[in-house]
Amino acid sequence: MNVQPLDEPKAGPAVLEVSWQLRAALCVCWIASLAMGAVKVVTALGRDPGRPLIFDFHAFMIAGQATWAGHMARVYDGQTMLGLEQQAGGHPVFMPWNYPPLFGLVLAPFAQLPMPLAFCLFASACFGLFFLALRRLAPGFAWLVLATLGPCTIVNLASGQNGFLTGALFALAASAFVRRKPGQGGVAIGALAFKPHMAVVWPVLLAIKGRWATIAIAGAVAVALTGASFLAVGPEPFKGFVAASGQMGRNMAAGYYMLHRMTSLYASARSFGLPTGVAMTVHLAVLAGVLTGMVRVGRRLPEPAQAGLAIMSTVFLSPYFYDYDQPLFGVGLALVLPELAARTTRRELGFMLAAVAASQAAGLPMSNPAFRPSIGGLLLLGAVYLMLKALAQAPARREAPAAGPAPSAAAAIGVA
Repeated sequence: MNVQPLDEPKAGPAVLEVSWQLRAALCVCWIASLAMGAVKVVTALGRDPGRPLIFDFHAFMIAGQATWAGHMARVYDGQTMLGLEQQAGGHPVFMPWNYPPLFGLVLAPFAQLPMPLAFCLFASACFGLFFLALRRLAPGFAWLVLATLGPCTIVNLASGQNGFLTGALFALAASAFVRRKPGQGGVAIGALAFKPHMAVVWPVLLAIKGRWATIAIAGAVAVALTGASFLAVGPEPFKGFVAASGQMGRNMAAGYYMLHRMTSLYASARSFGLPTGVAMTVHLAVLAGVLTGMVRVGRRLPEPAQAGLAIMSTVFLSPYFYDYDQPLFGVGLALVLPELAARTTRRELGFMLAAVAASQAAGLPMSNPAFRPSIGGLLLLGAVYLMLKALAQAPARREAPAAGPAPSAAAAIGVA
C-alpha cells in the first residue's frame, strides 16, 4: 500500500467528543445486549427442538467445567467436545476448543456458578475492564472509540465472548507503553498468554523501540502463567492444545468456520471461492502492503500514534480473526485519533469511523447459507487506507479567532 502525501491539508472541525444523548443510548444498548445474552444462555439449554443453538459462552462453560473436574484434555478432542455441546443444547454445533489450558483455568470458577450469573459476571467484567483501561489510555477519545465499536460491543455482550478481555489487556499494555512503565506493560502483555496469536505485534513493537525490560517482564509473566497452568492441569491438556491447533489450520482450509463473521482478508478471499493457497497469498500480499504503508506514514508521527498503527495492524495479521476481536483495533484507534483529528474534517473522520463500525456488523445479517461473503475485512482495509492517506498529510493549520472566548476543544456528535 503506497500512500502519497497530499499537497494541501484540509481544515475543519474534528470530532473529539460524544454527546450525552448518544452516551445514554449506548448504555441502553449495552444493558439490553447483556440481558439478551443472559436469556439466550438459558433458553439454548436442553433438548427442545425449538430451542436456539448454544453459542460461544456455552463452550466456555463446558471447558471450565471440564477443567474444574480435572478432565480438561477431553475438550481438545474434537468429537468429544462436539458431543458435550450437543448434550448441552440438544443440537449439533461446530465449536472446537482451541484455547490454551490457561484460559480453561480462568473459566473454571465461573463454571461453578448458575449459567445466567456466570454469563453476566464474565461479560460485564470483561467490558468494564476494557472501559476503564480505555479511559486510562485515551480519556478524551474513549467514548468516541466505544461508539465506533458499537456492533462488536453488542456481539461480545450478547454472546459472552472474550474480545473485551483481550482488548483490555491491549489497552493496559498500550497505556504502559505510552507512559514508559515496563512493569505494568510486561504484566499486561504476559497475560495475553491465554490468546497468544493476538500478542504477536507486541514483541516486534517493543524490540523496535528498544523496550527490552518490558519484553523480559512480559516473557517472564507468560512463562510463569503457562508453567502454573501446566502444574495445575498436567501435560495432557497441553498435548491436546497442540493437536487442536493443528486441526484448526485444517478446519480453516476446509472452510468449516463462519467466514462471513471473520474480518481477515484470507476469509474474504475464501468466501468468494478462491482456493486456500490463493487466499493465503492474497492475505499475505495485502498484509505486506498495509505494513509498508503504516511504516512509511508512521515515521512522521509521534510515538503513541506509531504504537497505535502497530496495534491496528493486528487485525490483518492472522487469517483467524473474528468480528468480536475488534476491540484491539479500537485500542490502536484511540492512539491514532488525535493525529487524525488534526488532519480531517468532522465529515471525513465520521466516514472513516463509520466504515470501521460497518466492518464489525457486515457479517451479522447474512442468513443465506449458500453464499455468505466475508466483506468485513474489505471494509476495514478501506478505512485503514483512508486513515493512512489522511495521516500522510501535515496537520491542518487552524486559525484562532481574533477575539472572544476560546472555542470548544471538540465538536460534539449525536446532537442535531
